[in-house]
Amino acid sequence: MKRTVLAVVLAVASGVHAQDKPLRGAEVWSRESVLHGRFEMRLRSIRASGTLATFFLYKNECYLPGVDWEEIDIEVFGKDDGFFWQSNIITGEPRENDELVHEAESSFADGFHVFAIEWTPESVAWFVDGEEIRRATGENVGRLVSEQSMRFNLWASSIEEWTGPVEAGRLPVYQYVDWFKYSRYEDGRFVHEWTDDFERFDESRWQKADWSFDINLAQFTPENVLVRDGMLILALTPPDRVGDFDAARVGPDD
Repeated sequence: MKRTVLAVVLAVASGVHAQDKPLRGAEVWSRESVLHGRFEMRLRSIRASGTLATFFLYKNECYLPGVDWEEIDIEVFGKDDGFFWQSNIITGEPRENDELVHEAESSFADGFHVFAIEWTPESVAWFVDGEEIRRATGENVGRLVSEQSMRFNLWASSIEEWTGPVEAGRLPVYQYVDWFKYSRYEDGRFVHEWTDDFERFDESRWQKADWSFDINLAQFTPENVLVRDGMLILALTPPDRVGDFDAARVGPDD
């Protein structure tokens, strides 16, 4: 479906407070913003209707009134056993959404997969396990003219026709990030800049969010972000289980 994407705003600015949200989620975002590049990550996603595990690029000023939106997304659905994900480009004011839903051969909740976005002045391409799934060109790509931060988040949507009804009884659920690589775009090629293997939470590189937005049923909280065993782990929990990572485990074959 074509959904109306509402502004991602700071909790204080939007009047959205923790007590208004039935769940607690997690988001990390980079201190650095970049224009173009290759963004590659090894992820394991979630299995629970109503939930989304994402990586996205986002112009930090988008939430301000009158500012053109610029965003590129990977959104993995927890519904339908975790087999589906959505690629998005969101631009403009009012916003225009260029979205496609993709089905995988196996559930993203059952093991790790390598996702990548390649963003150049002419195109945006999405890859899963080395296979190009989609390439976008044209006007929407041409509107991506600003530096964007790099973000992971885990949340629950209030739009049931898009993500399904929330299965609160299956919470907590966890998104795992094994590693992340950023390469800058220079002279028509991608040049590796840095890799984060998540041996620790690098506060010089990443920040933890403490806000929410209108269609999000979860308040982001720093306590639901953990680095353990070489993994960045994001949790989606009930309010009384904030920071509960007891069930967050991956096996040796993952």
